[in-house]
Formats: sequence, structure tokens, C-alpha cells
Amino acid sequence: MKRSIWLLLALSLWLWAGPCSAQPYSVTEAELTRLEEIFNQLEMHNKALMASLTASKQDLTEQQAKVLRYQQGLEQLQQDLVMYRNEITKARLDLATSKASLERANQSLVTYEKEMKRKVRVVSQQRNIAWLVAGVAVYAAVR
Repeated sequence: MKRSIWLLLALSLWLWAGPCSAQPYSVTEAELTRLEEIFNQLEMHNKALMASLTASKQDLTEQQAKVLRYQQGLEQLQQDLVMYRNEITKARLDLATSKASLERANQSLVTYEKEMKRKVRVVSQQRNIAWLVAGVAVYAAVR
């Protein structure tokens, strides 16, 4: 609705103003010189902007290459991290296995030590009994 009102208003203003008269536009020498100066300035600014754009593109390309190298380095570090974590897990398992083996060896040593003490005690008792028997036999023989 608002659009229609604006359209009618614009149409009525156009009809009220009447037909446009086309007058030739003339440019003075000073205006032409000023326009050429403005054009030359715009051309210089455009060249400077194009040079800046080219440099920015080169910088962007270099930065993208750096980012790519950093990403590759990061990927390698992540792979190394996974490998080291796996090695740590394996080392922990090996340590646990070694610890269990050491505990078993220690237990075996304690058991062996008890057995040796028992055997030494038995042999000592047998030796003492043998000395006692020999002493009694010598005493009986001397008597």
C-alpha cells in the first residue's frame, strides 16, 4: 500500500514538472583540468592499491604455506604423542609384569630360605645326634 502511494506521488510530481528540457552541458578548461587531476590521482591510488593487493596476496600465500607447515608439524607431533602414549602404556604393562615376576621371585627366595634353614637345622640335629652317638660309643668302648 505504501509503495503504491509513493509511486503515485512520484508520478504526480513528474507530470507537474513537465517535460525535461535537454540542455547541453559544457565543461570549462579549468573543470576539465581538475577532472584530469582527479582522474590521475585516482589512477595513482588505484596503482598503489593494486600493488598493496599484490603484496597482500604474496603475504597471504606465504602465511598459508607457513600454516600448512605448522599443521603438518602439528600432525607429526600428534602422531608422536600417540606413539609415546602407546610406548608408555606398554612400559607400564612391562613394569607391572616385571613387578609381579619380582614379587614371585622374592616369595620363592623367602620359601627357599625357610627350606634351607629347616635343612640346616635338620643336618645340625643329625650331626649333634651323630656326635652324641659317637660320644656314647667311645664312652662305651672305653669302659
